[in-house]
Amino acid sequence: MPCGSTTEGLPIGLQPMGRAFEEATVLRAAHGVGTATDHVGRPAPVTAG
Repeated sequence: MPCGSTTEGLPIGLQPMGRAFEEATVLRAAHGVGTATDHVGRPAPVTAG
């Protein structure tokens, strides 16, 4: 999931992980990060070069 960007504007991703069969915990954590930040759903900057 997106979690920020570098100083050059490149996207940084986060891969949430958890224990086996604890998908609900992982999804709750990912949802918390997604609602606490504005990175999810924001398009990466595109530059012509």
